[in-house]
Amino acid sequence: TKKDSAGTRKAFEEGIKIYPDNISVWDNLLKYYTAQNNYTAGIAACDKLIALLKKKNDTKSIAIAIIYKGDFLWRQDKKEEAKKMYAEALVWDSNNATVKERAKLQ
Repeated sequence: TKKDSAGTRKAFEEGIKIYPDNISVWDNLLKYYTAQNNYTAGIAACDKLIALLKKKNDTKSIAIAIIYKGDFLWRQDKKEEAKKMYAEALVWDSNNATVKERAKLQ
C-alpha cells in the first residue's frame, strides 16, 4: 500500500465501516490524512469520530480526537480555532500530556 495511497485510505474507511469502534483504525486514518496533508478530510473524520465517542462518553479518546482536529486546524493556519480545540480537549481529559503541550502554543 506504500504506492497505493487511495487504496490505503479505502482500506481504513472500510475498516471503520466494519468496526467503527476500533479506535486504532481511526487513528491510522487520521495519521494518513496528516501524511497526505489532507487537513479538510482529517477535520471531517475527526468530527465523525468525536460524535461517535461522545455517544460512548469515552472522555480520553474524545480528547485525543479533538487534539487531532486542533492539529489539522493549526496546519490550515486556523490558529485561534485550533487553540479552542486544545482548550476543549483539556476539559475532556485534563491529564493528557499532549493537550497540555498544545495548549501552550501561541
